Amino acid sequence: MGSYFRNYQPKSHLDPLAFGGLSWFIGVILVSGFLYLGSSVHWQRIFSAESQDTAKKSFYIAIPITAFLGIVVLFLGLVAAVKLPVGIQKETAIFALMKGILPPWLVRFGFASILAVIMSSIDSLLVGGSTIIYKALFGQKKLDSKKEMIYARLLTATFGVVGFVLAFIIPDIVTLSLLVTYLALIFVPSIFAGIYSKKISAKNASFYSILISSVVLFVLFPILKEQVFMVTTLLAVLIVTLYDKIFRKKDLETIPNQN
Repeated sequence: MGSYFRNYQPKSHLDPLAFGGLSWFIGVILVSGFLYLGSSVHWQRIFSAESQDTAKKSFYIAIPITAFLGIVVLFLGLVAAVKLPVGIQKETAIFALMKGILPPWLVRFGFASILAVIMSSIDSLLVGGSTIIYKALFGQKKLDSKKEMIYARLLTATFGVVGFVLAFIIPDIVTLSLLVTYLALIFVPSIFAGIYSKKISAKNASFYSILISSVVLFVLFPILKEQVFMVTTLLAVLIVTLYDKIFRKKDLETIPNQN
């Protein structure tokens, strides 16, 4: 029994402060709920819903399912800590665990399932991301269907190549997931500004908020690592809220009352 539990360290594996410390733990609790606003995948699901009530109910129903999946992930992590040798690469731990505890036919099924989930997620990100960029660049221009198709394909291919290069530069799945998550948080203040603000300048404020905060994220991430979201999220909020006070112009006043 002693050799079986040689890698089991309950104090480190079950400590919620072990990953990023107290500040990261509190910060995640405060802002993690806003991730749904910054994720294009969730907006796709909302817009594809039959009605507003359907979208609301689907998210409510997903709460216990998400909690259950979190418990499953935690359980598999603890099993991996016990069963796998010390020094196993965390990005390949799930594959090593399946190979170690499952029969060969289930291992193939598990690998295929994970690849299917990854391919589905990448497909959604490619379509969603390239569509947003296309609308921003060509939304106001009238193009024939042939040109629309060519530009859409080029943007999708470019978006995919950029994503591949980013994944190649950052092969660690945990680090890459954190980077994408923090990037999604940067969009949240701009989404609030777009929905609730009546100012014409909200568009400019959102643009610079996303641009500057994203640059700061990529620059500071190697230095601050998991703590960087506290800087970039706060910076995004400050730019959106203070843009008018710093760069106020007469032509960027609030939209006049139409009544």
